[in-house]
Amino acid sequence: MHKLTKVSVQNFRSIREADFALSEYTALVGNNNVGKSNLLKAIGWLLKKSSLQAGDFCDEGMSVTVEATIDGIDERVLGSIEPRHRDRIEPHVRDGKLVVRRTQIAPGVSTRDLNIEVLAEDLDGNPSWVVNPNGIEGSISGLLPEPIVIGAMENATDDVAKFSSTSTIGKLLKEVIDPISARYAEEVSEALSPVGVKISSNGTDKDEDLLNFDRMIADELSPLFPGVSAKTHIPLPSFSDFFKGATIRISEGDAIDQERDVGSFGHGVQRSVQIALIKCLARTRAGDRNAGRTTVILVDEPELYLHPQAIEAIRAAFAALAGNQYQLIFSTHSPAMIHRKDVPNTLLMRRTADLGTYALPRVAEAVSDAIENADHQSDILFSLGNASRILFTDKVVLCEGKTERVLLPELFKKLTGHSFDERRMALVEVDSVDSVVKTRQILLKMGIPVFAVVDLDFACRGAIKNDLIDADNGDVISCKETFAALASKGVISLDEAGLPKKHNGEPAARAYEMLAHENAAAVLQLHQRLKDDHAIWVWPMGAIEKQLGLESKQTSAHRVFVERLEDENFIEQIPGIDGVRSVMSWLAGG
Repeated sequence: MHKLTKVSVQNFRSIREADFALSEYTALVGNNNVGKSNLLKAIGWLLKKSSLQAGDFCDEGMSVTVEATIDGIDERVLGSIEPRHRDRIEPHVRDGKLVVRRTQIAPGVSTRDLNIEVLAEDLDGNPSWVVNPNGIEGSISGLLPEPIVIGAMENATDDVAKFSSTSTIGKLLKEVIDPISARYAEEVSEALSPVGVKISSNGTDKDEDLLNFDRMIADELSPLFPGVSAKTHIPLPSFSDFFKGATIRISEGDAIDQERDVGSFGHGVQRSVQIALIKCLARTRAGDRNAGRTTVILVDEPELYLHPQAIEAIRAAFAALAGNQYQLIFSTHSPAMIHRKDVPNTLLMRRTADLGTYALPRVAEAVSDAIENADHQSDILFSLGNASRILFTDKVVLCEGKTERVLLPELFKKLTGHSFDERRMALVEVDSVDSVVKTRQILLKMGIPVFAVVDLDFACRGAIKNDLIDADNGDVISCKETFAALASKGVISLDEAGLPKKHNGEPAARAYEMLAHENAAAVLQLHQRLKDDHAIWVWPMGAIEKQLGLESKQTSAHRVFVERLEDENFIEQIPGIDGVRSVMSWLAGG
């Protein structure tokens, strides 16, 4: 389907100047007051003009401009809209794209001065903006009709219970009124016809009371304006007039005869009704193959006031709409609104005093830019559980194993007095040394601060393989010499690269523990370099288990350790407590 693929906003509220890439299903994620709602309003203003006021201008001395690219306009789409609209749009379509913008030069100007501009070509083939060529603004509505806007419950009762051009119920009923009208309009007109002859001005069987009233008016009017007559006229309602009284009534349980207005229920019920109407759209449009119109739906926090199961139902409804003649753009604070497949196109919204509101690079672009063949890494990073933590955080901490995943949060809470969530930190477990580096590259491309906590073997393998440390680094060479000495004593075994491998049933990790003991100076140098240069913490004693004095990596050992943390004296008994304190302080302050 055709859709908005890029929106550029200048000087609108908190958005100084920023570009936003859009998909069929775009979630806007970010802290409160970063400008998510402002982007929704900017898109809505582009598609339905209104006069912006002073509060809508970031700088009142500059114009507000919203520019958009409508992509996917092919012959099938052009052929499905009215010929007069096609004739106005087609000359400006380039490679399936139509680029439009709307500008307001100052607060409070007339809407007559807010026409759409279209990016065209001058006689020399250079890009040139043309103001509303051939009245194209009306024709663009053939591609993108007035958007459906659902706010964050500002006037919930009116929005779901009163029919108007701006309410949710009004806009959504407008989407389904045509087929209903086609079925019943003629029947209603015939049914009302006997009433019409009794109440219209020249009805053939006008009601006697109305005739008497007409005579009374004539008697009073004749002396004042001779020759002027007046008759009462009561027009029959059209079929669409019936919808103006539409509302939603709700009953509870078996009390179907005790219906109440939706306004008498809580916000949760009202929000559920709003979303139920959207789900109705999904069902009614599922079989409609008319590709001529894509409707943009803009929703602020659809999950508001709802429990987790209801939120999942909303997400499913949105997913059914997206791509089926609807484009969904919404703000959210709920990970449940973002399915794994939607993560690559989610916009992480940020705001600073200097830049205003902007979006970080999307996962889709970050993966492509950071590494080649990134399928495995993206699967690890953006599995359903990991994705929710990454998108709704300010800092990511990568770790290699289950012990870190289980115990780091407990230790952080114990030693800093704060949880990872309180500090807006996400702990993400990856499955290998190589995945640490690849995942880190993706996050850095997105602009997300990322830290890593890894075993000592990373300094000798992963760091060198991924060019974080040179292979001829003096400390690396020193570590290899220590390994060679240990191997000559028969206590460890080495592979072809001169690095430890499994020995007599003992894992290679045991050799790195020996290295930490035998060559602490080189280990600490590598530890410091990776921490300072790449925000990667290497356990100086080899691995977290050695640092904490754990005998195994089993769940039972983790459980016992967590239970013992409740003892205030236990923390001082941890063998590598100084290093543990250091890493927690580093994570908290980084």
